Amino acid sequence: MAWTQDLFDPTPSPEDVRAQLPRVLQSPEFARTTRMKGLLEFIVTRVLEGREDQLTSTIIAAQVFQRQTFNPESDSIVRTEASRLRQRLHEYYSHSGRRERVVIMLGKGDYLPVFRVREVPTRQRWWVIAMGIVIFALIAIVVFLLTN
Repeated sequence: MAWTQDLFDPTPSPEDVRAQLPRVLQSPEFARTTRMKGLLEFIVTRVLEGREDQLTSTIIAAQVFQRQTFNPESDSIVRTEASRLRQRLHEYYSHSGRRERVVIMLGKGDYLPVFRVREVPTRQRWWVIAMGIVIFALIAIVVFLLTN
């Protein structure tokens, strides 16, 4: 994965992702989810290290879930935990992480995490927007009164 950073790139820097990972893992949504934490940490770390080729169900089963003999046809642990992880990440970014700028996602049917930057509205921004609307309305009223 190429790590580029410019004003129009929605991809966070590796440092931003590394800083985000512990916040996710220590959140209430991930409390008591040892396997999910291990899976998330493994896949994020591999991508940051440029080792995406190690994100196969067989390698994940061996490295994260200690399944040395793994048959993906008969053992669904990797698929099941990945599905649970997707849902848990959604819950985290809907609740505890709703104001987080860096988002870690896991696409459906894939073990490759995706990292995005999102614009998080703040009260200060809403205040500026509200003031802009009020000023625009006042100018419109003054122009209307002066032209009539």
